[in-house]
Amino acid sequence: MWFALSLLSEKPHLKIFRVFPVLENQADVWKGFGAAHTAQLLQAYAARIPFLPPDLALGKNLWQAYRHKDLQALKDLSKQPSPCFQYLEEVCQAHIDRFPSDKSPGRPEKVLREIMASQTADFQEVFQAFSAREGIYGWGDLQVKKMYEQQKQAL
Repeated sequence: MWFALSLLSEKPHLKIFRVFPVLENQADVWKGFGAAHTAQLLQAYAARIPFLPPDLALGKNLWQAYRHKDLQALKDLSKQPSPCFQYLEEVCQAHIDRFPSDKSPGRPEKVLREIMASQTADFQEVFQAFSAREGIYGWGDLQVKKMYEQQKQAL
């Protein structure tokens, strides 16, 4: 989204909105719209939030920090309030946690190792457990599968 906003910010005449899923349960915060029914989608659309110039600038700056691997800038930007970026601090911190300064495995790899050590090594079960614990990353099965295979070889 940050990339798209960096491009769209060059078109000031566009009306851009952010639509968030309607949550019935806070545990579903990272699940998106997949399980939403029509009434929830209509409710979410009705509650859409317009991107104002400061929100677009924030999105563009977030993209630049992400693109240049500037973790400190991401951390600083994550503290800027914007109704268009719910959970911004958590999202930026999750990304920062992928790259520990001591060169140890990042947060996703650590969590995956914990799951593989304490539960079955069956990928589908590991993927479900990883998605439940680290849904903030929004990774699909192929992304986790690649990491899973790397961790299996490392053990």
